Amino acid sequence: MKIVRSGAVLVILAALGTASIVIIKQQLRIRALTESRRSLAAQYQELSATNASLLSVDATRKDELTGLRQQTLEVLRLRNQLAQAHRQLAAEARNQTSRAENPDEFAGYVTREQLSFAGFATPENAFQSFNWAEANGDYTNWLAALAPGLQEEELANPKSFEEFQHRPMGTMTGMQVLATKPIGSDRVELKVRLDWENRVTVLIFPMVAIGNEWRLGGDIDSYTQAWDNPNGAQ
Repeated sequence: MKIVRSGAVLVILAALGTASIVIIKQQLRIRALTESRRSLAAQYQELSATNASLLSVDATRKDELTGLRQQTLEVLRLRNQLAQAHRQLAAEARNQTSRAENPDEFAGYVTREQLSFAGFATPENAFQSFNWAEANGDYTNWLAALAPGLQEEELANPKSFEEFQHRPMGTMTGMQVLATKPIGSDRVELKVRLDWENRVTVLIFPMVAIGNEWRLGGDIDSYTQAWDNPNGAQ
């Protein structure tokens, strides 16, 4: 019996020893896992801080790039305005030189700055009022300078005002009525020189009498030499 009891005790002691070893190993493993978890948490925090810093740098660079793009666009816009101003000054200088050298040729010449609303008492006045309204974006007086039929066409066009705003008078520098040709008792045609920044055009403006006043009475045509021949110009 003593031998059996001694054997049982040994078995129990062996089991306890094994269990202790297992428990110690598990505790060591738990400690290792805990330390690993703490290390990973620290690395995560560090990576999060680094990521936030990189995102901040990226946002700053994007803001800087946006600012540079806007500055570039502003520089291009100012360059375009400066180039346009130089072209206008050069064109005006050429016109002034030509008018000084040939005063008779430029009699009645009106620069863009000299344009004014001149009423509708004569074909020439109505022509100037039409161009003044167009150059100054005055849609109401521009319509008033048209004959009734043309007014009705414009008012029936839903895009009339939008098209008026995009008419190319912004680059016109001056104009001159070169000749007047009567076409019947209530119509005349004006031969007109228009100076632009980089070119000169000659056009024919048909004017029509409406009561005691004059209005633009039809489509504006290009000038040809044939216009000077029939009936002569007065």
